Amino acid sequence: MDLSVFFQAADLTREEKEYTVGQLGARIRDMNHWEEADIILLGNLEDRGNKAGKDLSHAADKIREKLYELSLPYSDIKIADFGNLKPKESIEAHNEMFAYVLRTLLEQDKRVLILGGDQSI
Repeated sequence: MDLSVFFQAADLTREEKEYTVGQLGARIRDMNHWEEADIILLGNLEDRGNKAGKDLSHAADKIREKLYELSLPYSDIKIADFGNLKPKESIEAHNEMFAYVLRTLLEQDKRVLILGGDQSI
């Protein structure tokens, strides 16, 4: 299954920023290389279950901005960023889609890091 249909590009222009060789941002690949990756980044923009009333719709991309600047001393780790899960009409539909993606990745022995979203996921 082509998982790209469930995602939209992150609202982040990595190309405008230059990263050094040791920074995560220089080594993260897009989702086209997910099968080769050890770690997968998934953005979650869903915040309808947020009880604090804060706008979390940009949280995943804000996390990426800082994450990409961090150093990664291990050159053999491959990371792919899928972008952000596309919004769905309901929280239930969103969670079902997210569960499908996670199940697919975990069955392939991938480590998944979820960025952003509320506690409902």
